[in-house]
Amino acid sequence: TRGPTQQPIASPLGVYDSHHGTKFITGADTASSLRTVAAAVYKLDPAKKRDQAILSRYSAHSIFALAANILHRQGMSDSYIQKRLRWKS
Repeated sequence: TRGPTQQPIASPLGVYDSHHGTKFITGADTASSLRTVAAAVYKLDPAKKRDQAILSRYSAHSIFALAANILHRQGMSDSYIQKRLRWKS
């Protein structure tokens, strides 16, 4: 499962149209992109076991957690954050 709504990781997080037709962005796609960026930014080697462990911590949930943190720091209420990020608890 993924993120606050506990949907399967293959469920679309977003949808967009491209010249190849409708495309879906899944939790797995998001995690892969985050891990690629993290590897580049932090100079991690995905082939190394130690770095794999670090990179495995990045997931689609990371974006939700970041968004909640940013909204909280901006003074938004817990109920506002919960509603905006579609969290049930």
